[in-house]
Amino acid sequence: MKESYFVKLIKKKLTIYDWLRIETTTLHGFPDMIGVAPRLDTIFIEAKVATGNKIKLSPHQIAMNIKLWKETGGCNYILVYQQHAKHLPPDTINLYEGRLSLNLLENGVLEPPTAEGWDTICSYLKKVHGSRPTKSEEICGKTG
Repeated sequence: MKESYFVKLIKKKLTIYDWLRIETTTLHGFPDMIGVAPRLDTIFIEAKVATGNKIKLSPHQIAMNIKLWKETGGCNYILVYQQHAKHLPPDTINLYEGRLSLNLLENGVLEPPTAEGWDTICSYLKKVHGSRPTKSEEICGKTG
């Protein structure tokens, strides 16, 4: 599977967010997608397609993921589509915290994921990043 198809699949499966696809040549390592929603934290996603056990991350992607994890308070992830990986069922979807990017480079798909499968990933993101007041609620004092 090509990454461009995987990005389309993310948009189709993780509908709790509106997705913005980012293509940049000026900021090396910046994540592929930004997820925005009225009642959820904004998140950053690096989309990766893994064949076999390896997940390819550039030094810029590793540094950016670690930096974003610290700067955003844990609002960035690496979402991996695993094609026919050894020791795992084919076509597995795993979510990893951005702070684990160096571990992913070293351990590949054998690194324990934060969440597995579309439904579990969606539930995880809602739980961790949900229930923020909308801007109009904040302005009108309707929080809580």
